[in-house]
Amino acid sequence: MAMSLKSLREPDLWWQIRTGEWILANKQVPKVDVFSFTHQGANWINIKWGFEVIAAWIANHVGAESVFIIQLLISILLLFFIYKIMQRVQVRDAAQLCIIALVLLLSVEYRMIGRPEMFSHLLVVVYLYLILQYSQTKTNRIFLTIPLQIIWCNVHEAYAIGIVMLFIFAATEWFLYIKDKNEKPIRVSLVALGALGALVINPRTYILLVRPFNIFNQVQQNKYTTELDSIFTGEYWHKEAFIFAITAILFCFYIISLVRQKKLLSGKEVFPLAYLGICLAFLFLACTAYRNIVFFQLAVIPVLAHLTFRSLPTISRYKLVIALAAALFYGLIVSNTYYKMVGSRDRFGLEVLSTNNPTGVATFMEQKQLQSKKGFSDYLTSSYLLWKLQPEFKTFIDLRDLDIFNAGFFDQYLEIINRPEKFHELDIKEHFDYVVLYTRSNEALHQYLFNDSVYACTYADPVAAIYEKTDNIPSGDFFQSGKAIPTSAFSNILNHIANPWYECFDYEQLNTDYEAAAYYTLVGKISLAEKRINQYLYVFPDNENALQLKNQILNLKSQIKR
Repeated sequence: MAMSLKSLREPDLWWQIRTGEWILANKQVPKVDVFSFTHQGANWINIKWGFEVIAAWIANHVGAESVFIIQLLISILLLFFIYKIMQRVQVRDAAQLCIIALVLLLSVEYRMIGRPEMFSHLLVVVYLYLILQYSQTKTNRIFLTIPLQIIWCNVHEAYAIGIVMLFIFAATEWFLYIKDKNEKPIRVSLVALGALGALVINPRTYILLVRPFNIFNQVQQNKYTTELDSIFTGEYWHKEAFIFAITAILFCFYIISLVRQKKLLSGKEVFPLAYLGICLAFLFLACTAYRNIVFFQLAVIPVLAHLTFRSLPTISRYKLVIALAAALFYGLIVSNTYYKMVGSRDRFGLEVLSTNNPTGVATFMEQKQLQSKKGFSDYLTSSYLLWKLQPEFKTFIDLRDLDIFNAGFFDQYLEIINRPEKFHELDIKEHFDYVVLYTRSNEALHQYLFNDSVYACTYADPVAAIYEKTDNIPSGDFFQSGKAIPTSAFSNILNHIANPWYECFDYEQLNTDYEAAAYYTLVGKISLAEKRINQYLYVFPDNENALQLKNQILNLKSQIKR
C-alpha cells in the first residue's frame, strides 16, 4: 500500500485521463486522433481505453492524484497471487513470505507508477499461477485465461505476452507428450487458441490479431524513451538492473544444475518445464528494455525463493527480526527516506507536484487565454496541458508516441528542437502564437526564442517556460517557483492512514535559485544568473553542482567584459 501511494509525476497519465474523459463524454473509443492539430484525424488504435475510463472516473470523483488507488489494488493482488504460487511450491512460512515480498517490492517498485502496464504485471502473475496449478492438478481453471485475455487486450498493449505464455505452455506440453506419451494436451491447446481468438473482442476487432507486430516495430523505432533502453546502454543500469543481473545469474545456474542432474525433463521438479521456459522468455525480454525487468522478476522470484528456502529452513526462527526489518522498511517508505536513498524521483503521498508537472504554465495560459490559440508545445509538457486546458488546447506532439506520430515526424520534431532555424521555417508556415518548452532540456531553442526579436519569454519556472509573440517583454527577475495544487479529501485520508504524520510537499521551503540561475545562464542573462546562484550558495555553500555553475557564470561574465 505504501509503495503504491505516490505523487503523480508520470506525464503519460494526463493524456490517458483526458482520453478516458473523452470516451465517457462521447460514449465511444476514439479511432482517430482528436487531440493534436498536426495529426488530427490520423488513425489511432487505442488499446489502453479500459484503463483510461477507470482513471478518468476516479480523477473526476476523487482527484487525479487518486488514480494511484488502482496501483494500490493491483499491487495487493500481485502479492496475493505470488503468495498463492509460493504455497504451491512448498514455501508457506510467514517469515519466508515476508522476505519474498520485500525482495520483490525492491525489484519492481520503480514501475509501480500508476500506468496501465500494471495490469500486464498482474495478469502475468495470474497466468503463471494458473499454469502452475494446471500442471499440478489438471484443473479446468486454466480456461479462465480466455476471459482474462479479453480484459488484457482492452487495458494495455502488452496483451501479446499472455498469448506467448500460453503458446509456450502448449508447446512444452506437446513436447512432453511426445516424449513420455502422457495425456494429450488438448485442453491446453484449446486454451491457447481460445485466448488468441479472444483478441477480436475489442473496439478494433481483428486488428489486434496483428497489432503486436506493429508494436514490436514501434519499440525498435522508438529512440525517444529511455525506459526502452536495452541492457547494452548506460541508461539501463539503475539499481533495478543490478538486482535483475543477480537474479538472472542465479536462475541460469539453477537451470544449468537441472540439466547436469538430468532433472529438467524428468517431471520431478517443482516448477514445470513450461514455467521455466516462460522465465527464460522473460529473461530475454528484460534484456531488451529497462521497463521489462519487472516481468522477469515477477516470474523468477518464486523459483529463487523455493531454491533458497529449501536450503535455509531455519529462517523461520527469526520472525521477530524479519518483522522489525519490514516495519523499518515501511517507515523508510512513508517518510520518503527510501526514495532519497535510492535517488528516486518518486515521493510518498497522493499529490500532484508542481515540481514535476507544468501546473504554473497551465495557470498562466488560462489567465492569458492562450489555450484557444495555436502554439508549439514540446513532447513532455503537452500531456498535462491537454488535460488541464481542455477542450480548446491541441498539441503539436505528445506522449502517445508512435501510436499517432510516425518516426519521420519525430525526427522532424527533434531537428526543430535542436536547430532553431528549422523552428523559424516551421513558424512561418504554422503562425504560432506561443511556444511552451520543458525547462530542463531544449537548450538550443530556449536560447533562440529568448533572444529572438519576435518572441519574448513571459513566464518561466523549474518545469516549463512560455514564449509569446509580444512586444511586452518582462523586465527583472521573472523566474517563478511552483505553487501547491489542492489535494482531494479522499487522497488526504489515504495518505494519513498510511502515515498519520504525513505532510504535503512544502513549497515554502522549495529553493528554485539553482534552476533559475541555470536558466538565466542558458539564455545569457548573466547578472540575474549570478544573483540567483549567490542566493543558492548562501543556503547551500558546499553544493558541487552550484559551485560549478558559479564558475561557469563567472567565466561568461569575464568574456563579456573582454
